[in-house]
Amino acid sequence: MTENQAQRHKGTEAQREEIQSLKPEDQNIEYIHLPYQSAFLGDDADVKLMEKSRRIGISWATAHYAALLGAEVDGRDVFYIGYNKDMAREFIDDAAAFAKTLDASLRSFELEDEVFKDEDKDITVFRLKFASNHKVEALSSRPSNLRGHKAGVVIIIDEAAFHDDLSGLLKAAIAHLIWGGKVWIISSHNGDDNPFNEVIKKCRAGKLPYSVHRVTLDDALSQGLYKRICAMTGKEWSPEAEETWRADLVAKYGDDANEELFCIPARSGTKYFSRALVESCMKPDIPVYRYACIDEFTFFSDFEREMTTRKWLMENVIIPKTDESIFFGEDFGRSGDLSVLAVFARTKTMRLRCLFMIEMRNVPYSQQEQINKWVADAFHTFRAAAYDARGNGGYLAERMAQKYGAS
Repeated sequence: MTENQAQRHKGTEAQREEIQSLKPEDQNIEYIHLPYQSAFLGDDADVKLMEKSRRIGISWATAHYAALLGAEVDGRDVFYIGYNKDMAREFIDDAAAFAKTLDASLRSFELEDEVFKDEDKDITVFRLKFASNHKVEALSSRPSNLRGHKAGVVIIIDEAAFHDDLSGLLKAAIAHLIWGGKVWIISSHNGDDNPFNEVIKKCRAGKLPYSVHRVTLDDALSQGLYKRICAMTGKEWSPEAEETWRADLVAKYGDDANEELFCIPARSGTKYFSRALVESCMKPDIPVYRYACIDEFTFFSDFEREMTTRKWLMENVIIPKTDESIFFGEDFGRSGDLSVLAVFARTKTMRLRCLFMIEMRNVPYSQQEQINKWVADAFHTFRAAAYDARGNGGYLAERMAQKYGAS
């Protein structure tokens, strides 16, 4: 047995001993699991998603919850769908290990394997049948397998991004909500254009009413993942050891680290930043002020345009009080595209933080100049700006340089 195999064997034995040493009163989520595992299991949403790093124990924790649901008389049937046979077997084995630790009145179950024909191939179904008349069953990933089951079941779709027909699975699974079922969707990422990532984006855009959990490697580490790994493998934990372990893992993943460990799906066939990467860096609490003008506004008198714009600025744009140095970044647009003015403060650690943004749609050149100067004059620490000085944007860049200095 190699050293690595011995480590894994020791970890498996330690994990099994920990589970089997649990007393019935210890069978609660908070006692056994890390905070991010407990948060996901404790979420009672009808449909919930887990966007996760690899190997942080979500499936293992879910198997514990499945055993609890199956064993209770007033529990539920649980159907687990992994994308291959090994995942199905591992999940049922984990659930069985947990089931053995339950109170004597609940731990009675049978472990079954059944093989049946599905079109041109044999399908193996693994299940736990409890004395409660509930079961935990691992199904194949064919959407048709979810049709026809009784009401109120919990459906767990694991590593959803790697299923051949996730859209079909979700359509079949969501039908179970009608009679009180639950749907759990768990996965690491598998590309920006994957159906799993499309569901995540729709949730964040408010188009789907699902609960979304996101746990990166760093999130898991901050909540005790490496300490748990050390406990299971017999290693000594220290902050330095954890940092070294993390750096080594990221280095080994190389270009795949963002997708595999930090929940940033890879963009297919291009080196450009993916929308998901941009969205993961966005700060939802940054104020965005939007000013749009009708076409006729361009031909109002100079006085009327200036007063209308000044009134909008005074009533809408909040200038935060700060002694930090202020910088602008501006991308010019006139009719088809927006002009966007981003205002940044430089912190004591020399980082830039965005204070707010102003989006201008169909705003005349002179009023764009008015808005830029009004904001610059509102800060006594305004230092510099970077402008899109190509084409029509050259006008605004030139006017700002004339007032505040070309350097």
